[in-house]
Amino acid sequence: MILTVIVISGTLMGLAVIAGILMIYQLRQAGDFSNSAKAIFAADTGVNWWIYDKDPLPTITSSTVNSTFTNKASFEIIEVPPNGVKVIGQAGNSKRALLFQNLGGFCKPDIILAFEKSRRINLADWNNNKESLKEFATFSLNANPAIIMGLVSFHSDGNPDISPPTSTLSAILATIDSIGRGDLGINLRDAINKSDDVLNDSSPSGPLDREPDSEAPDFLVIVIAHDPTIPVGNTYRNTKTAADNAKAKGVEIFVVGVDITDLDLKNFLINDIATTSTNDHYFDASDFINLRDVLNNEVFSGITNSCL
Repeated sequence: MILTVIVISGTLMGLAVIAGILMIYQLRQAGDFSNSAKAIFAADTGVNWWIYDKDPLPTITSSTVNSTFTNKASFEIIEVPPNGVKVIGQAGNSKRALLFQNLGGFCKPDIILAFEKSRRINLADWNNNKESLKEFATFSLNANPAIIMGLVSFHSDGNPDISPPTSTLSAILATIDSIGRGDLGINLRDAINKSDDVLNDSSPSGPLDREPDSEAPDFLVIVIAHDPTIPVGNTYRNTKTAADNAKAKGVEIFVVGVDITDLDLKNFLINDIATTSTNDHYFDASDFINLRDVLNNEVFSGITNSCL
């Protein structure tokens, strides 16, 4: 009887001790909630820094970025081979970690930037157009130096101008600067076909395509302001066929319509040219100045999201 009482008492005492320890940890965790939140936000800041920097040292701490935060939090970035990163945020005794895989340098987008150069664009708008295109190229290659970009400028000619694909920003900017307006016609079909040729290694201006596409996906970014006029007769159908052929080969198509008010044209670009008819592959730009924001924010984000 006495032994039974001792055993039961010992069991109850052990349970009480365990409950007490758990309570202490819970109270400590609750009391350190503020530092826990600071650590999470510090880790998030580290992730954003890593994505922005793109090519960090094997270990970058917040002291190498901005000394220490005013709230005394900090973060540490540790790259996880082959293409991941672990970011540890710390505030007080609280640490929180975020782990990302297959970001940054893992994705090496092959991009063709195809843009209308018809004389239907007035000279002032044309100059703004070129500045927006140059800013997009600058933003893209600075954000991800692994990008290779080619240019296709189109009007009525069945052989649109193609610039050699490159990752050299200065060459891209110089090419954009050198391009002048063409005639009044717009041949989007042949622009898509030529872009597809470059992206899939069947063009003398290539090669641009880098395999496998899981690491170097193919993107076509189209900037257009007016209704395609060529080829005469079944223009939309023939242009859609070109887009379908490109998409069947794995080319992802983004379209930016500049100041387009024609609903038939807009629906055609959304439903028949862009990769999807949702709002993540077709975007409206109010003018050629607004174009730079649409390209840098919406289009580049779309390309980045497709790489994840």
